[in-house]
Amino acid sequence: MTAVPRSLLRRFKWNAVSFAKSLREDLHGLPARLTQPGRLGEPLNIVHHVGTGDFRDLGQGLLRVLVEIGGLQPHDHVLDIGCGNGRLAEPLARYLSSEGAYLGFDIVRRAIVTCRLRAPGRANFRFAHADILNAHYNPGGRIAEHEYRFPCGDCEVSFAFATSVFTHMQAPSIAHYLAESARVLRPGGRVLFTGFNVDAEAREALASGRAQAKFVPWMEGAHVLSAQSPEGGIAHDDICWRRFLADAGLQLIEFRPGGWRGQPGMGDGQDIFLAEKPA
Repeated sequence: MTAVPRSLLRRFKWNAVSFAKSLREDLHGLPARLTQPGRLGEPLNIVHHVGTGDFRDLGQGLLRVLVEIGGLQPHDHVLDIGCGNGRLAEPLARYLSSEGAYLGFDIVRRAIVTCRLRAPGRANFRFAHADILNAHYNPGGRIAEHEYRFPCGDCEVSFAFATSVFTHMQAPSIAHYLAESARVLRPGGRVLFTGFNVDAEAREALASGRAQAKFVPWMEGAHVLSAQSPEGGIAHDDICWRRFLADAGLQLIEFRPGGWRGQPGMGDGQDIFLAEKPA
């Protein structure tokens, strides 16, 4: 009998734990789905994990972040980098005016199918599948992350955002995605994204055990939750984030530490970055 590779067993264990967590979240949210009108059709975490917590509450909370921190306006032309099952597309459909526009893309095909089913007939809303290789979320993808070209033209977007996307990407891919963000942004346009920034404060939180996310050193400048499935959760040193932005020609205008450090933060605890393309 052929022995099963140890790395495959570890990967299976990681996916089994992730599935169990998603199932637990779906069961916790079942009463709301059954009792509140229009909620029964919301995407399930076991189909494609969309973040810990209530689907609708997460979307509304993230929209507040885009408006209050990012300065999002109803007339903005928006790019949703890694739109998932549409947890932000849904509240944005109510927030954006007829002058605004939305384009979301994701590497998980079934997530895009879900978005299209939930947003029919909205002419200013578009969704695109990006068949990008990601060891954790799309292992059969055809396009390398650092080679993917965003599905929009130069200077076409006034506001871009990526929530819980760079937390699953290695350094070359993040650098490329920020460069692409700069390409598609209009002068003066903004990009808001979340990530795990290992600065001096975060290092102290990790060393003391206060940090909620238990990252361990991995490759140079990077830290992971599991070396067996690094794309499941990746953090990067502060100097790396600053280099990514500088190389892309973006200017960091605000940084807010997240609750993963053991402090109050946004819903899923990630750090928030807001950068601008110089006019």
